[in-house]
Amino acid sequence: MSLAFVKKDDKQIHVVIDAGHGGIDRGALHEEVAEKDIVDAITTKIKLQNKDADVVLHFTRIGDEFVALSDRTAKINEIKPDLVLSL
Repeated sequence: MSLAFVKKDDKQIHVVIDAGHGGIDRGALHEEVAEKDIVDAITTKIKLQNKDADVVLHFTRIGDEFVALSDRTAKINEIKPDLVLSL
């Protein structure tokens, strides 16, 4: 997975990674692999690969916790990000 940005000024880019599912909400299940675990692995990989100080990552959940959709959207609206990536 790769994300790239073209900056037109020195402004920081705020990106929200909306990690769906988690906790009691496992999402889809296929051969004992839960969607929430795949989402968590992708979220962790994104966090570790971002080395650009001008790209500020915000996450709607960290780890295996359930966060209601209404709480996730409220957080996104509060941040007012340049980009939202929903997993």
